[in-house]
Amino acid sequence: METKDIVNLAISVMSALVALYAVFIARAAVNAQRHAQSWSTNYELLAKANEILAANPDLLQLHGIDPDEFSKHGVSALEVVYVNHHLDAGGALHKISGEKKVQLTEYRRQFLLNPKVRVIWKNFLRERLFKATPYSVAIDEFIAEIESNESGCSE
Repeated sequence: METKDIVNLAISVMSALVALYAVFIARAAVNAQRHAQSWSTNYELLAKANEILAANPDLLQLHGIDPDEFSKHGVSALEVVYVNHHLDAGGALHKISGEKKVQLTEYRRQFLLNPKVRVIWKNFLRERLFKATPYSVAIDEFIAEIESNESGCSE
């Protein structure tokens, strides 16, 4: 085998490897796009369900949330629905981004400073509508920080 043949063979092998690598990259890109599209579609449909929920807060019972409990905690059904939508939107943002460690936006942090929002999260939403994710953990940690600071100020 001549040097020319060896060079041609090496170029052919390298071309095949590059083509194979390109196939893997394209497949990964298609999978990532499919994943993002499925989340987008899911949230579009969830938005429609949330519109129905906003119009009929009694549907929260389907999630194990008793609307009769709202007044005991000083909140309304509309507030519970609104806080759910608001925090769910944040969950979508972080899920689609694929972040492993979530940093709450300043907007969410300000929202969570409201005592009613924290009451709604802890008593109605956290265990019933949000599974354990980096996002829900970040909310829990921020609320614990707020409440720790509040209890430290009152001493």
